[in-house]
Amino acid sequence: MNPATKTSGVHPSAAYLRVVSDRRAGGTPGIQLSGVSKTYRSRDGDVPSLRPLDFHINAGEFFVVVGPSGCGKSTLLKMISGLLPPSSGEIFVEGEAVTKPHGNVGIVFQNSLLLPWRNVLGNVMLPIDMKRLPRHEYLPRAMALLKLVGLEGFEKKLPWQLSGGMQQRASICRALVHDPKIMLMDEPFGALDAMTRERMNVELMRIQRETGKTVLRSGVPRRSRAGHDRTARRDRGDL
Repeated sequence: MNPATKTSGVHPSAAYLRVVSDRRAGGTPGIQLSGVSKTYRSRDGDVPSLRPLDFHINAGEFFVVVGPSGCGKSTLLKMISGLLPPSSGEIFVEGEAVTKPHGNVGIVFQNSLLLPWRNVLGNVMLPIDMKRLPRHEYLPRAMALLKLVGLEGFEKKLPWQLSGGMQQRASICRALVHDPKIMLMDEPFGALDAMTRERMNVELMRIQRETGKTVLRSGVPRRSRAGHDRTARRDRGDL
């Protein structure tokens, strides 16, 4: 897809998302959006959040959605996850229409949102407890994920005993523990310092390569020294 052209007079909340891809969508399972838009209703009238979007993300791809704050990136991810209904259009995940929250998606939010009274392992196992899945079957997977992200030995630590980057890594494990086919990540490293953010970008790419998950990530474009936006492409995590 080509970057959307900036239009004068458009409210920031209604701005286009800039989605940049260097591959054509194929027919493999993944995420499909057709004419998807979202308008919020308020006392002052309708507030457009997303104008109609059409794109496809192939299974196993790393896809990045880039746009300024307030352009609807979080809204897009919530609609794909089934947490928010679109105003128009259709969303398909793994060939099935999204009409409600489904278990095939793991979500990593902007903040780690770990429960303060649960230790690291307890937080990672939260989806298993909520879905009432057999803990003994998923406990080895949780331990393996913690080792994968460098949190081996921190299983009994509480969230306040971890750094921001470690907390976010724990939240990634929580999103992966029930083995979803798709991960949605809403500006997951925005609250981290620059050095930690760069390390987490590398960590995320490594996790995606090793697990083969489909990843849809949102981000705000950074400015280069020349003042131009960096371009986000599939299979790159350089936001």
